[in-house]
Order: sequence, then C-alpha cells, then structure tokens
Amino acid sequence: MKKKLVITIIISSIVCVLSIGLTWYFMDKNTKDQKVDLDKKIEELQQKLNNLTNNSASSEDKQDDTSIIVGFNPNGLFTEEEKKEIKSKITDPYIYYSYNVETDSPRSIVSITVKEYSEDERPAGYYYGIDVVDTEGYRGGWLFGQGGAIDYWKAECMDECLLTQDFIDKYPNNFIEPYKLK
Repeated sequence: MKKKLVITIIISSIVCVLSIGLTWYFMDKNTKDQKVDLDKKIEELQQKLNNLTNNSASSEDKQDDTSIIVGFNPNGLFTEEEKKEIKSKITDPYIYYSYNVETDSPRSIVSITVKEYSEDERPAGYYYGIDVVDTEGYRGGWLFGQGGAIDYWKAECMDECLLTQDFIDKYPNNFIEPYKLK
C-alpha cells in the first residue's frame, strides 16, 4: 500500500512538473510570437508615418489638397450647394493657409469634418463646427455660421497676420487687417 502511494505521488509530481513546464513553454512561445507580430505592426506603422511625413508639405512642395478628406456630418444633410460654399469659403482657404502661408510649422492635415448642429445643440448660436485632424495627432477646430450664415474663414493672428500675396490673390475675402506680406 505504501509502495502504491509513493508511486502515485511520484507520478503525480512528474505530471505536475511536466504540466507546469509545458504551460510555461507554450505561454513563452505565444508571448514571443505576439511580440514579433506587434514589432511588425509597429514597423509598418512607422513606415506609413515616414511616408506621410516625407510627403508632407514644405515651402517648396505644397500640399495637394485632394489628399485631404473633407467630410460632412450628418451625412446627407448638406446640399451640394452648401458643401461647395463651405469648401470655397472655409476649408479650401484653411488648407491653403496651413500649407502655403503658415510654413513655420506646417501641419499634415489628414481630415476635416464639417458638422451641422441641430437646433437644440447649437453652441452659442453657431450652426456649424469644424474638426481638423493631422498626422501628428493634433485635433483642433472652431465654430462658424452664427445665425446660420456661412462666412469666410479668416486666420486668427495675435498681432498682425503674415500673409503671402498668393493667398491674398487667391482668397481676397479670407484675411483681416492688419496684415503683413511674407
């Protein structure tokens, strides 16, 4: 009887040690596989970011604004005429300014979302809001359309705006006095 008990304890111990060893081995192997997969994903994302950074605008290489996604939310609420007016008065001048005038710290804009607020959620009477996202994670925006009118986007400058003659020629309604030419 004692012999049977000793054999059972020895076999149980061997099974436990094997179970623990095999569990550790497969968990370690799984962790290493996950790390390799994550490293590959990180490399892919870094490569994509480098491509975006290399393609970002500089003073010699202006941004092609067709690569920027401009969305309207809620979908289907904006008429084509409203979209065209918002693009010509607000988003196109903002994109041009960001890449061609504000060259000290140009942003690589990924998307611009235009939102129309319902009557019960309008902040301070503004009908519309803009959200901007760039490749560095910057998220910003502003409100416009107080009273429902779609007005021209204007650069917000602390003192005087430094503008280019190209910007003034292309968007004559989108700047405020005083300004200086770059």
